[in-house]
Amino acid sequence: MVSRMASMTTTSPVKYRGTKVLKRSASFGSYLKRSLSMRKRELAELHKQRFDAIGLIQICFVMLVLLWICFTVSLYVQGTPNYPTPFDPELIHSSRWKLMEVVRDYGRSLVYMPYTWHIVNSEWPRFHGEIVASLEDPVYWPEASGRGRSESMRVLVVSAVGDTPELAENWNDIFAKLGSNEQGDSFHFHFFHYTATNEAWKKMPWYSDEALVTSTLQTGCKVDFWKTLDEGISDEYEYVWFLDDDLDFTFFHWGIFRSLLRRFNPVVSTPSIVPVEFGERSSDFDFMRMQSESFRGQAMLAHAAPATEMMAPVISTKIWSALYKRITVQNGRSDWGIDGWWSKLARLAKTYCNAEVGNLVVDVTPLVHLDSHNIDGGVRRQPGRVWNLWNYFVDDHQLCKRQCLGNNCEPFTANDVRNGMQVLENAYGACSDVEWTDMQGGLIRNGMGPIALSGAHTKPKFEPQKLSLSSFKDYTPRGIYGRFKHKFEDTKEGEAAASGALDMVYAITMPERKEYIEEALQELGVRTKVLNAVVVEELTEDDYIALSDTFTKGAHKQIYGRKTILPVSLSFFMCYYDAYVNGYSTIMVVEDDAMVTVEVEKVLATFNEFKDQDCTVLFLGYCYADCRQLQKSVARVSDNLMQYETHKGITPLCNHALVMKSDFVKGYMERSDATFWKEPTDHDLMRYLVERKEKVCVPPKAFMGQNRKEFGESNNENQHVPENWHNRYENGIKPMHGDFGCLLEPAKHK
Repeated sequence: MVSRMASMTTTSPVKYRGTKVLKRSASFGSYLKRSLSMRKRELAELHKQRFDAIGLIQICFVMLVLLWICFTVSLYVQGTPNYPTPFDPELIHSSRWKLMEVVRDYGRSLVYMPYTWHIVNSEWPRFHGEIVASLEDPVYWPEASGRGRSESMRVLVVSAVGDTPELAENWNDIFAKLGSNEQGDSFHFHFFHYTATNEAWKKMPWYSDEALVTSTLQTGCKVDFWKTLDEGISDEYEYVWFLDDDLDFTFFHWGIFRSLLRRFNPVVSTPSIVPVEFGERSSDFDFMRMQSESFRGQAMLAHAAPATEMMAPVISTKIWSALYKRITVQNGRSDWGIDGWWSKLARLAKTYCNAEVGNLVVDVTPLVHLDSHNIDGGVRRQPGRVWNLWNYFVDDHQLCKRQCLGNNCEPFTANDVRNGMQVLENAYGACSDVEWTDMQGGLIRNGMGPIALSGAHTKPKFEPQKLSLSSFKDYTPRGIYGRFKHKFEDTKEGEAAASGALDMVYAITMPERKEYIEEALQELGVRTKVLNAVVVEELTEDDYIALSDTFTKGAHKQIYGRKTILPVSLSFFMCYYDAYVNGYSTIMVVEDDAMVTVEVEKVLATFNEFKDQDCTVLFLGYCYADCRQLQKSVARVSDNLMQYETHKGITPLCNHALVMKSDFVKGYMERSDATFWKEPTDHDLMRYLVERKEKVCVPPKAFMGQNRKEFGESNNENQHVPENWHNRYENGIKPMHGDFGCLLEPAKHK
């Protein structure tokens, strides 16, 4: 017992200590396990954070690369991509397609650098020759612009120049190129030698010809020199051409450039700008750089821009007085804001004075920017000069500033705009009243304080335009009207003319149906004007390209490849526009197979009822209208009229006999795309009605149909009967006259 107790007393502490050790070991193991687990989690978290950080860095790096690429593309790739044209070359004459390819190929040689000068230069004359040969065709010169095409013009070239042999040699080439023009145009050169020396220039034989060259030796900046010009130069010159002294004329062609001046008469224009080589600077504004692309199946010769910068603007002296007033009050150390003013005048001319184009940039006659910055001492920014968003160059010791100074920073006032509009009215004959919002401002401020783009993007709103060979033709509404106006025959008075039922009825007819439609309309006894329909043979490829989507792949299936659709659209347009020009209050347009299907008295009564309603168009037949949808929308408004508000659920109604009011005709003819058809003319009309939610009137049943019994189906490829067509007809019998019309249920008057 004792021994056992002794053994217990001797071993217990050991066991106890061992147990404590084991327990401590277990505790330590658990702690270590927990610690390792925590560490593992921490490491995992750190690893995750590390990868998150790496991922963030990678994302930032990718974004920086993308931004760099975008910046590089915007700065160095001077033009727009040559995407595949949507036009089908098989539908266009091969010679026209060849010209487009020539323009695109050589245009791309300049636009997409690097290019080899001697290769491009050797091919460039052929490129220009293709354009010049095309412009010899009288079809590209409407009567008004064609008269002035052969008249010579006088141009004053104004440039602030340095005094180095390289500059003088470059201007020797410019003088030779402009002086040898084939049009007999006269150029007078006025040089401002801002270094107050002209030693290198005296070596040029032409420089001493006082009849061609005048010069001023004086230190200063561009605007200082411009102030010395005479306000009365508009009496002697048609254009003033401000040129920087670091421009090369290798790819310029005066004959093509002046053709666009003569045809489109812009108040401000400029050649496009390309860099001297890949990676160098052309223009700081993308809209000033040469564009090389196709437009409606043709090469783009020029494009409209929101503004024209200071580098090479050609200013019409028609606006010189308004421009000169701004120049005289300008701080001469900076030209900031002057470009904003002439650009605003050009946009005002386009918006309010019926100018065909505002600021015009001619792509196919580019100038090469040598980017020597001679007037700035040969450098953009000197070392150590501080950049400041608010003041631009704070530590700036140069005489000529690239920033707004003093009153140059002030926006244009309403009085400025009024003075500008006065000279524009003198230039274009008449201008409409300027909206108040477009009288405002001129220089725009961004959220960071300084002036942005010196007023280049101020109101009125810029309208993009692209000009190709077909643009030389006058495709404005008035131009189209003047071209086909001879197809109207003398107006025939009807017995009901004095009753005021309608001001005029237009009958669009082919020769073989003329006698029929004249007899049919005699029943109505209204004033009638016959239009001999426009036909395919009277249109050219240019017409189809400029006026419709006939050759456009993926366009409306009833237009693509069908040449008879456009003549139909033009024939209807001629009637609408003639009514617009003559100010008729209510007109009717009928096709040459139209026939009256009810009593004449009811038709005449319907005309008078229509004039008293607020609907703008009256369809006298339905053709392929979905009668079920139409029935849900109409409400009776008079004895013979139902009215509804147009919406997408109603299919196009027929144009074979329709009546219109003058307010609607005016808006329809003044819309921006009045002479371009993406779809057949009846679809175009319905789309316009739906977009404006116009109220339309229809009779309960067709009052005028189409005489298909005598004439058969349509002869203009515009016939399309929907499948599974289930309309309701009177007595369940399809009308013999061929109008697949509705029989609308009588309803109560509104």
